[in-house]
Amino acid sequence: MTSQLVKEKQRSVSKWLTLKSSGQLERSVWVENGKRWQTCSCLDEIRFKPRDQKGWEIADWSGGCVRRTPLDCKNGSDGFIKYSMSLAECEAKCLKNCTCMAYANTDLRV
Repeated sequence: MTSQLVKEKQRSVSKWLTLKSSGQLERSVWVENGKRWQTCSCLDEIRFKPRDQKGWEIADWSGGCVRRTPLDCKNGSDGFIKYSMSLAECEAKCLKNCTCMAYANTDLRV
């Protein structure tokens, strides 16, 4: 097992990357207010919840998250947002769009 601490330039966020013996890469994020490393979380716990709560309790996040309230969108479509923005801006844009199910930053530097 190999681990490396990564700091994002844009924000004061610490990430811990662990390469498991199985070859899987696990990413953990430091949660400042909880003073702990968090491996996975739902986008917004008010609007989203783990699909399999018992799985999450044993660190199996493969079920992902589901909305607490079903979508009620008119004329929406799935797709990608083609904008250059920070991760925080991307999160805010996703939270305002009822068709957005997830967001990500592809600029992860080790």
